[in-house]
Amino acid sequence: MKEGSRQRLNTVILASGSKARAALLRKAGVKFTIQPASIDEVSIKEMMSLEGRTVAETAQTLADLKAETFS
Repeated sequence: MKEGSRQRLNTVILASGSKARAALLRKAGVKFTIQPASIDEVSIKEMMSLEGRTVAETAQTLADLKAETFS
């Protein structure tokens, strides 16, 4: 594995602007960068609610969309 690839694998990206999540990572000693994903969370939550999706399904969908932004 190339050095640049190894370094990228060790980098945690917080794809959220959440100050609470950043604080949790800092408290746990995790080194990370904050790069909020540009997805419309409000619209996605509303759509999924109208479709009768569960909170867990909505959270997983948002996490998947954020992960796809950086992969």
